[in-house]
Amino acid sequence: PPLDGVTLCDNLQAYVERKLFTLNTGHAITAYLGFIRGYGTILQSINDPEVEAVVKGAMEESAQVLVKRYGFDPEAHAAYIARILQRFKNPYLLDEVMRVGRDPLRKPD
Repeated sequence: PPLDGVTLCDNLQAYVERKLFTLNTGHAITAYLGFIRGYGTILQSINDPEVEAVVKGAMEESAQVLVKRYGFDPEAHAAYIARILQRFKNPYLLDEVMRVGRDPLRKPD
């Protein structure tokens, strides 16, 4: 039976890279820029319009490569980015920039 929110695929690597270069990248950039601006949480950081613009731009730029390389639907990928940005703005997820931004070499994992 189909599972809501689960995508079956033949190329798992495509979805791993999509997560790394969209979600993880956006999360890390939000943390780094938030830290520089003196914010304590991802929510505070992403609510800064300049931070959000940079984060969204970086995710859109990586999307161009992912769409070209793996054939993701551009509209579906844009919706994925929008969902991620909404997740970062969730007031119930109090994620600290120090936690997200620490140990940057583990982010690509």
